[in-house]
Amino acid sequence: MRIRSLLPAAALSAAVVLGGLAATAPAAWAASVEGKISAIGADSNTVTINKKSYRVSEGAKVLVSGKPGSFESLKVGMQCKAQLGHKEATSLNCTGKGK
Repeated sequence: MRIRSLLPAAALSAAVVLGGLAATAPAAWAASVEGKISAIGADSNTVTINKKSYRVSEGAKVLVSGKPGSFESLKVGMQCKAQLGHKEATSLNCTGKGK
């Protein structure tokens, strides 16, 4: 039996069946992440969501409560959904006012 590796851009969850047993792909392979921002690294251009830090790409699309925003408009405590591309956030859709 030949097993192909899953790419990071694969679906949010994937299953591999080996001899009748199913295994779910690790969360690190997810194409998006959703949760509250717990930290912002202004110097490193990062946000921490669900205890994992993601670099926000320079051209990332940022929406705050449905309106165009910027990295600087993000606040700790906001609820966000981040679209990911190779270990960095390419877009952030956030709501709330933060702490």
